[in-house]
Amino acid sequence: MVLSTLTTVVVFLPLMLMNDDAQFAFYMSRMGTPVIVSIMASLLVALLFIPLAASRTKREEVGREPKSVAWMSQAYERAARWTMGHRLDAFLIALLLFVSIVYPQGKIKRTDQSGSNLNDVGVGFDMPSTFDYTQTCAIIAQVEKFMEGKRKAYGTRTMRAWYGRNGGSVQIFLYPERDAWWYLAYRKLRQVVGLPITGKMTREEIIADIQKTCPKFVGVTMRFWGGGGGGGGGGGGGSAAPSVSVFVYGDDTEVLADLSEEVERRLKVIPEVVSVDTDLERGDNEVQIRVDREQARKYGITPQVVARTISASLQGVNLPRFRAGDRDVDVRLSLQKSDRETLQQLKNFSFVSAEGQEIPLEAIASVTIHKGPGTIRREDGKTRLSVRAITTQDNLKGLFEKIDQAMDGFQMPRGYRWDKGERYVRIEQANQAQQFAIILAVVSVFLLMGSLFESFILPLSVLLSIPFSFLGVFWTLYLTDTPFDMMAMIGSVILIGVVVKNAIVLIDRINQLRQDGMDRIEAIVLGGRQRLRPIVMTTATTVFGWLPMAVGSGSMMGMSYAPMGRAMMGGMIVSTALTLLMVPLFYTFLDDLREVWRRAVVSLRAQRGGAAAEVLAPADDD
Repeated sequence: MVLSTLTTVVVFLPLMLMNDDAQFAFYMSRMGTPVIVSIMASLLVALLFIPLAASRTKREEVGREPKSVAWMSQAYERAARWTMGHRLDAFLIALLLFVSIVYPQGKIKRTDQSGSNLNDVGVGFDMPSTFDYTQTCAIIAQVEKFMEGKRKAYGTRTMRAWYGRNGGSVQIFLYPERDAWWYLAYRKLRQVVGLPITGKMTREEIIADIQKTCPKFVGVTMRFWGGGGGGGGGGGGGSAAPSVSVFVYGDDTEVLADLSEEVERRLKVIPEVVSVDTDLERGDNEVQIRVDREQARKYGITPQVVARTISASLQGVNLPRFRAGDRDVDVRLSLQKSDRETLQQLKNFSFVSAEGQEIPLEAIASVTIHKGPGTIRREDGKTRLSVRAITTQDNLKGLFEKIDQAMDGFQMPRGYRWDKGERYVRIEQANQAQQFAIILAVVSVFLLMGSLFESFILPLSVLLSIPFSFLGVFWTLYLTDTPFDMMAMIGSVILIGVVVKNAIVLIDRINQLRQDGMDRIEAIVLGGRQRLRPIVMTTATTVFGWLPMAVGSGSMMGMSYAPMGRAMMGGMIVSTALTLLMVPLFYTFLDDLREVWRRAVVSLRAQRGGAAAEVLAPADDD
């Protein structure tokens, strides 16, 4: 009992203190601390108070074994004897079962968040540069009217609209799901069998409906907001749909703009992508002045002079302070506001040539209006532009694979490159953190059992129950269409300390029976029958305790507990079913290996002893 409890504790402690992934360690500490305290308290109660209560309420007569338990015990005995009598066949079956994990592991969805904290949908609209406030207002008003008509179907709690001259947005806030866990399970079951309950749309259904039925306007681009994004034209904020980004790096912003257009075209081919935007589209219109260097050189005017003159004329320049009596007065020189209001006035800015002539700006430069980047970011000395794809897809692993396919063959100029950004890196780091956590948890459990069992054979046979738990984890997540996110990852790690409990109880009893002189096969069969009922009861109570978490809507900091509950339930059920047969099977293999090793050591010692006796024996006299 003590060992099976400590295996759970020893899984949490190293991951809370030794993991390099700060986010993973944070979640482990928030869940691990109360779990460790509660199971240690339960151990204290089980050792002190449960025996006391049992002594006060014990019955004089032992009740008969229920028929269901008797039937289950008989069935287990037949299965155990067949397994022990056909060890090679049983091993091949176990190997095939374990290899089958490759299929769900490759098909399962992977994401870095569950998205359960998102309860808003935002739609942005980019207007043509020729639109004024009146036209933009009219378009946003029509969209508001459309959203108002869908209030009941969408489950809209409130709505917010924003617009400017170049764009606008409408954001609807949805009522959060607060249904009981059992109703959520009932609704999911109805959906699986093809009899869904009509009611509010899901966020994905709302986005699809807006795409299909929202009014369309000529020249107006509609897009959805991504995680952490903002509304059209810079208004609003929110996170209506998951998003992934492709970043392009280089020196020339114009070249990056052309490359981002090609990236945008390729990403739109992906079916799961509902809209695509770039840093350039999120910017405002700006005046761009391109100096004709050859023409400017003819007049003896340099681009530096053009830049300084325009900056001083539009922004002003500070002059030396003017002394007025006993105080200094700040002086700033700039053009009057009336002389710097139109584009034509900018084109007429004059510059003095080397011959003393006044040359207008439009004679040495082109003045145009273009939409500039919303933000200009630099990374490692390179300018970076992002192309963001908004999607309702929660399988980020599959989405990134499709991005690789879409970008296949994309030739970039020398000195330019692209990548899938920080989110892809975070997912890769999370996978590495999971692998480290699993290895650390397994090693910790093995060392604990080795020190308490004072044996390496027994802990190895117990640890073989862990791989079969992952078989249940991945198949359960795959069959329930549940993404493998941070919570599922934590659940699979916690499962390592939980599933070994049944194996510890079973192997410990088998070992006790063998120490009493019983044959190995009979000890395995009898020990399995004696431990079958408590193992099944423990598994059943644990699984049903996880049921509300697996089908409910509970969450921690916006991350749903459901993937964790489903992963742990599936892993526990499969591991228990296979532990009762596969762990004794591998126990016999390891026991045979130990016997072979013991005989080899005895034989080696005997040979060394014989050689030493020949050396010490006196020589025969002739």
